[in-house]
Parts: sequence; C-alpha cells; structure tokens
Amino acid sequence: MDIQIEMALRLVLCAMINQNNPDKKIQVSVVFPAYNEASYLDAAVENTTRTLNEFTHNYEIIIAED
Repeated sequence: MDIQIEMALRLVLCAMINQNNPDKKIQVSVVFPAYNEASYLDAAVENTTRTLNEFTHNYEIIIAED
C-alpha cells in the first residue's frame, strides 16, 4: 500500500477512536475501484484489513469493479 494512503487511513481511524458507537454499526467503509487492478487487490485488502483491525472491527471493504 502506498505510504500516503496508509497514513491517511491511520489519521481517519485515529479520529474515530474517540467517537462512541454503542450500536456497533459499521464505522468505516473502504472502497477499492477494481477495474484492471486484480493483481493489486489481494495485497491492498490484506494491508487495509490489518490496519483497520488495529483500530476497529466495525468496517467493511467494498471492491467496485467499474
């Protein structure tokens, strides 16, 4: 994952830590545009999942083949 993308994701997730979420609903949605990007998706999803799990388990990852 590009370092700038990872840093942006970490900043967003750090900001979320202080928010209450009593319903345990999805707090973060990550969308990957996937047109002609199949070779990059596995690593991107794996890195994103690992980073998200450091902060929350209330997330979804959406792969949009446009």
